[in-house]
Amino acid sequence: MAKGSPKNVENGQTSPLNDIAPVRDVTDVIGNYGPWQRLIFILTCLRGTPTAFYNLSTPFFAPKQDVWCSRPAGLNWTVEQWRNAAIPLEFHDGGLSPSRCFMYETAVVEGEAVINQNKTVSCESWEYDSSFYTNTLTQEYDLVCGRDWLISFTQFNYMAGMMCGVFIFGHLADRFGRQIILNLSVTLMIVASVIAAFSPSYTFFSVARFCLALGVAGTQNTSFCLLMEVLGPVYRTRVTFAFSFGWAFGLLLLPGMTYLIRDWVYQQLASALVTSILLSYWCFMPESPRWLMTQGRYDEAEKTMITAAQRNKLPIHNMPSAMKQLKERIEKEERKKNPNVIDLFKTANLRKNTIFVYIS
Repeated sequence: MAKGSPKNVENGQTSPLNDIAPVRDVTDVIGNYGPWQRLIFILTCLRGTPTAFYNLSTPFFAPKQDVWCSRPAGLNWTVEQWRNAAIPLEFHDGGLSPSRCFMYETAVVEGEAVINQNKTVSCESWEYDSSFYTNTLTQEYDLVCGRDWLISFTQFNYMAGMMCGVFIFGHLADRFGRQIILNLSVTLMIVASVIAAFSPSYTFFSVARFCLALGVAGTQNTSFCLLMEVLGPVYRTRVTFAFSFGWAFGLLLLPGMTYLIRDWVYQQLASALVTSILLSYWCFMPESPRWLMTQGRYDEAEKTMITAAQRNKLPIHNMPSAMKQLKERIEKEERKKNPNVIDLFKTANLRKNTIFVYIS
């Protein structure tokens, strides 16, 4: 190897900090991919498992469940006797099935039912088939008959929270940094998840789920942004693909978890327990040196890059010169741009692409 030429490093990394090679990007200092970036990749992948639980939990919280009008107080009949005698049949899905919302008018006399099969009345309360699911969201808040639309609203409310979270936490991450917003998003997820499990009413549950979705959106988007900012361009495509591994793992685990845990409250708490793994972000997730540079926090950025380069076993030479080159480039190209959400709608092509992305 010729003297003064860049030193080749494993995984295609080079040490550009010599007297010849120019420094155009943060990854020219810390390397394109190494042990430092690998830790960030693993940590961000972990976020996929609990977020998959939250995003797809509604069908498991409120599955199809047999339900009927509850027996009057003081009646000693079995469920089978009650349903055969007091629940009218309705034409549904091509056949007759017991009504979920109506019953024959019934009076209880000395522990026996007097049923008027010429008159039906609406249910005032319900009983649920708990042969498989011991407790569901439907059962907890009586989301049946005139309230069954709230099951669909549960997912709509969650996705609305995700959409709002993208805007809110995206702006906050640009303003205050990737690290702190990511940590706060994870904490919000855990707190909102526990609150949702113990909600005294459906309204309270909906507010907690909306806040949970905010945290999920903040975690998803901020972690992805941070990961992309510490990788060299050649690695971004393949890492973007691998970024979904945690999500896929969560999809595989969710059916098994709901089979073993058949109470929606404990399912929610189990998701919160898995999410608590992400609290490790407070200890191990670094700030993006690229973001620090754009904010003019050069000393912090330099310390982070030195740590990253050392972790990646890259020699550090002429750091003042490298920082000067990065500072000049960022001040010229990035800090003057000051982008925001409105920029996504400035041109016709950007507006079209932005709308398509949000719809999809």
